[in-house]
Amino acid sequence: MSLEDGLEGRFWNAVERWEEHCKKNAHHSSVKRYVDCDAYREIVSMGKKALLFIRKLYDEESEVYCFLSMAVSEIVGNDFKIPLEISGKRNEIQEFTKKWLDKNMPQHIR
Repeated sequence: MSLEDGLEGRFWNAVERWEEHCKKNAHHSSVKRYVDCDAYREIVSMGKKALLFIRKLYDEESEVYCFLSMAVSEIVGNDFKIPLEISGKRNEIQEFTKKWLDKNMPQHIR
C-alpha cells in the first residue's frame, strides 16, 4: 500500500464520518454546523493532495456536496474564490468548483 492509498483511505473514511455528521445536523440552517466536525477538519488537514479526492467525490452521491467548495477554499486559500454572482446558488457553486478543480488541480498537486 502506497502513501497515496493510505491517504485516499483516510479521505473516504473521513467523508463517511462527515456525511453522518451532516445527516445528524440536517435540520440546522447554519453552514458552520455542517463543517464544525473532526471529519471535515481531517479532510482539510490533508492539504492539496485531498483535492484529487474531492474532485472524485463530486462524481459520487454525497451528503456533503454543498460544502466541498468550502474545503477547497480552506485548502488552497485565495487561489479559489466563488464569484459573487453565483453566491448562494448551490448547483452553480458545485459546477464552478468542479471546473476550477479540473483546470487548476495540476498546479496545486505536484
